[in-house]
Amino acid sequence: RKSTPPSTTMIVAGGVSQWYFAPDKSKPIHSPVRSAARRALLYHTGSIAFGSLLVAIVRYIRYLMNWLKKYANKDNECCGRFLKKYAN
Repeated sequence: RKSTPPSTTMIVAGGVSQWYFAPDKSKPIHSPVRSAARRALLYHTGSIAFGSLLVAIVRYIRYLMNWLKKYANKDNECCGRFLKKYAN
């Protein structure tokens, strides 16, 4: 499953927010993508990295739960019910 890189999401969000919160919308904004990329890389790199870490941890837990569901002992009722409920 592919997703958009976090830095791209931050840059697009920065450009859109720069346009949305502009005091005078009739004037064009000078290079919103470049200024959003600069802001994202200078001030939000830690937030992007931390968010990516959280996504990686959640994906690993989901992978582990699916692996356990696949290879768990079918005779163990407690474990089987737990995995059926939480591994999806």
